[in-house]
Amino acid sequence: MKKLLCFLLLCATTVVSFTSCSKDDDKSTLKDKIIGTWEAKQVKVDGEWIAIPSYSRYSMSMTFYEDGQYYGRSDFFGTGYGIYKITGSSIKTYVDGDYMYTYRINSITDTAAEVQMLDEDSSSGYSLNIRLNKK
Repeated sequence: MKKLLCFLLLCATTVVSFTSCSKDDDKSTLKDKIIGTWEAKQVKVDGEWIAIPSYSRYSMSMTFYEDGQYYGRSDFFGTGYGIYKITGSSIKTYVDGDYMYTYRINSITDTAAEVQMLDEDSSSGYSLNIRLNKK
């Protein structure tokens, strides 16, 4: 009886560990998804999504590298190299050691994202909702 009980316990433990491992393997992390260059395609103004022409001064892109490096390009918001840090669903960017912006991820796939760009260090509480496509 003891041998049967031990065997059943071993089988149950094995089944549980295999099912829990496969679940984790299928999920990619936020860092895995953001690696690459993202280009802003639309901005939300007064509740409506407005296209951002790629040739306008409001066009912008951001590149996240696997090693934690960041590059942001925008005539309006500024351009520069720096680093990024991920906390939960937010990405904080720093350029030349100074805080730049926080991107709060509302939704993300392998090719598209909707983010809220925040200036958390400003008393203005500035934020902008942006739709991005991965290049």
